[in-house]
Amino acid sequence: MEQSGEPKRSKRIRQRDRMIRRAERIEARIFPKPVPGEKFVWTDASGCERRGLQDWEDVFKIRRQRAVKRHDHLAACSCYLCGNPRRYVGERTLQERRQEVDDEDS
Repeated sequence: MEQSGEPKRSKRIRQRDRMIRRAERIEARIFPKPVPGEKFVWTDASGCERRGLQDWEDVFKIRRQRAVKRHDHLAACSCYLCGNPRRYVGERTLQERRQEVDDEDS
C-alpha cells in the first residue's frame, strides 16, 4: 500500500474543502448575479424564504450555504441520458451480458 505521507484526517479535510470550492463554482453558474436596487426573493440553505435587496454579500453567503450542503453529491441531473441505463432503457448490465454469452457458448 502506498503511503502519501499525509495523515488520513487532514487528507479528508483537504478533499472536503476542494469539493466545497468546486460546488461553489457550480453554484456561481446556477445562482443569479445581483441586480442593484432590485428586490429579490430567495430560499436560504435552511429552507426559509428571504426577501430584500440583493447584494454581493447575500449572493456569496447563499452560494456558500448551498455548496456546503451539496458538496457530496454534485451530479448534474438524473435524466435518462445521464442516469442508469438499466433504469431508463432496460439495458442489461455487463455481468448479465457476459452470462448470456457464456450460456450461448455452452
